[in-house]
Amino acid sequence: MTALPALSEIHKDVTDSIRARFKFDPNTTIMMDFACGNGAMTALLAPYCKQVIGVDISPGMVAAYKQNMHSKHISNVQGYCTEQGLLPEESQLSGQKFDLIVCASAYKFIEDNLAITRTLKSFLKPGGELFVAEQIRGTNKKMVDSLPLLPSMICHGDGYTEDELRSMFTEAGLTDFTFCEACVKEKDENTMALFLARGVNPP
Repeated sequence: MTALPALSEIHKDVTDSIRARFKFDPNTTIMMDFACGNGAMTALLAPYCKQVIGVDISPGMVAAYKQNMHSKHISNVQGYCTEQGLLPEESQLSGQKFDLIVCASAYKFIEDNLAITRTLKSFLKPGGELFVAEQIRGTNKKMVDSLPLLPSMICHGDGYTEDELRSMFTEAGLTDFTFCEACVKEKDENTMALFLARGVNPP
C-alpha cells in the first residue's frame, strides 16, 4: 500500500492556513465544521471560536466526533448527524448562521459541488466566509487509489483547479475569492497537495 503522510500534519497545515486568513475572535466566532469526521479540524480551531457545530452524514463519525471532543475536554462544540441530507434542517440549528464554515477533503465525495456550495453559503452570516480544502488537480491520485473502498466512493477523484473553484464560488454567489496552496507533503516519491479556497457571503 502507498505510504501516506501523517493526517495530523495535514490537518495542522490546513488549519494554520485558515487561521492566517480569517480573523478569529474567541468571544464571537461561530464556526461550522462541515463533513467534520472525527473532529480533527474542530479540535485545532475550537480554541479560537466561541462555538463550533460539527456536521456529518455518518452517525458513526458524529459519535466519534463527540467522543473525541469529550476526551480532549473541548466543551464549546456540538455535533449533528444529517443522515437524511447533507446539512441539518434549519430548525435543528434554530436558524443559526455562521461567521465561518470549513470543509476539508470532503468535496470529492459530493456529486454536486455547486449545489452544496450554494447551501453552505445560505448558512453564512452576511460577511461570513467559506473555506474549502481539497486536492490540487494532478496530485494525490496514487495515494487515493491505494486506500480500500475510497476510489469507489469518490465523485471527483482528479482534484480541482483554481479556475474551477473560482467559477463554482462565483456562481454560488460568493465574492472575494482567494486560492492558495495549503499543504504539500511528500512521502515515498508520492505527493499530497491540498489547496485552500475562500469565498465571502456578501454583506
